[in-house]
Amino acid sequence: TCLKAERDLVLEGSHKKFRAMSLLTSIAGDFDVISDWLYYRAGKQEKMAPDNLLRTQLFFCYMGVFTWLLLASDGRLLRPILKCFKIPSFSTGFLLVLNIVLEDIPQRLLLETLR
Repeated sequence: TCLKAERDLVLEGSHKKFRAMSLLTSIAGDFDVISDWLYYRAGKQEKMAPDNLLRTQLFFCYMGVFTWLLLASDGRLLRPILKCFKIPSFSTGFLLVLNIVLEDIPQRLLLETLR
């Protein structure tokens, strides 16, 4: 079942080696999340956009936090879901692409709309 798969995956992934790429990915993800929220706060305080665009920006800030959590947990939050769909593993690169598709590209398009 999915619950057993989740427990097995947590045990398998608990001894993963720390690499310099993990540190770089973590720092980049931290910077991305912080800059998203700072930009949203500045836009809200200075009324840089209509309320509906600010709400859209807020949504993408939440998406950024979600994808950051996936990266920070090294995908452990996503593995049980993927295991249920018979997807055995994925890479950090997959998580980075997921972050770009779910948060960065839509946010960039929104920023271009505001200019």
